[in-house]
Amino acid sequence: MTWREPVIRNSTRGLGMKKLGVALIVIALIGLLVPPVFVARASSQAATCKYYFIIYGQDWCPHCQNMERFVIENYGAQCLEFRDLDVPRWNQNFTMVVDELNNKYKVPTQAAFPLTGILEKGKLRAILQGEITSKQVIEYLVKKADKEGPEWITVYTNGLYEIKPDDVILHAFEPEHPGNSLGIPISSQNSNSNGAGAVEKTRNNAYIAAGLAVIVAGIAVSVYLARH
Repeated sequence: MTWREPVIRNSTRGLGMKKLGVALIVIALIGLLVPPVFVARASSQAATCKYYFIIYGQDWCPHCQNMERFVIENYGAQCLEFRDLDVPRWNQNFTMVVDELNNKYKVPTQAAFPLTGILEKGKLRAILQGEITSKQVIEYLVKKADKEGPEWITVYTNGLYEIKPDDVILHAFEPEHPGNSLGIPISSQNSNSNGAGAVEKTRNNAYIAAGLAVIVAGIAVSVYLARH
């Protein structure tokens, strides 16, 4: 009787092909899952601004850092301009606003920072001094100005005041990116905030790294399945 080798190779190949098929499905699923992560991230970057914040301060100031972080986390980096007082023109604006509030409007205001302007649909609605990290307070200040009328703003320093701001104050809080302050979707990468830009760049890199890690893991799994 003639000896015949058992047909094992074919079944092994069939099993390998099945595993390879599973591996390809894994890669396909990863390909479907990863893009939505980046799409969702892009959508958040293009979010519109309910309020737009212009903060006068300095990078080393912890109250400025907390205020900046509050705005980024609650309203988005694209809704923020951080104006470092080491820059001469920002320092001049800051000094003029403080002088104007003290001398013309008799609003007691110290040369202290952060000093924040809040804009709604491109119009200055409130100025606050110090670290205010409460959405309820922000809403209250804006709504109070709305009740007084479109020409009025709320000022919160050591007390609460309503004034009709002159051109000096309005100019100091003119946004560098008017589209953002009007609520037009603009990528947060166009924001003029030094700290905000750095935070967004770090977050973007983290998302990219996570996506690449998922892809590499998927490839490793597929190779393992194909070989075993």
